[in-house]
Amino acid sequence: MPRAGVDPLRDADDALALVEATMTLPLAPETIVVCLDQQRRGSRLLIVESSDGAELPWLLGRICDVRLEPGDVALVVASVRPGGAMVAADADRWLAASETLAHRGLELVEWFVVGHSGAACPRALVGEPERW
Repeated sequence: MPRAGVDPLRDADDALALVEATMTLPLAPETIVVCLDQQRRGSRLLIVESSDGAELPWLLGRICDVRLEPGDVALVVASVRPGGAMVAADADRWLAASETLAHRGLELVEWFVVGHSGAACPRALVGEPERW
C-alpha cells in the first residue's frame, strides 16, 4: 500500500490498491479523488458521497476551485457505481474532465469506474494510452 507523501503511485495497480482501501463497503456511490504531488505521491484524499461520476468534469472543476493546495499537480479519480459499470458516455466525460484539469495546469492521470464487475478506465474507450 503506497504511503501518503512517501511512496509514489507508479501504476494503475498502486492507485487501485489505494482506492480499494478507501472505498465504502458495502459499495456505495462515491467519487474518490487522490491528489498527487510532482513525484506522484498522494498528498490527500477527497471523497464525494453520492457521486457516481456522471458529473465528473463539473465536480473536478469545483474541486480545483476550492479544495486543491499548492503542490497538487495531478489527480487520480475513482467513481464507484455499485449497481453499474462503465458506460459509453464515460468517454466524453473522460475527455471533458481531462480538458477541465489541463486548463488549470493539472493532469488527470487516471479515472477508474468501479462497478459490480471490477474497475475499468474510460480513457480506453477513446483509445488513449496510460498516463503513468
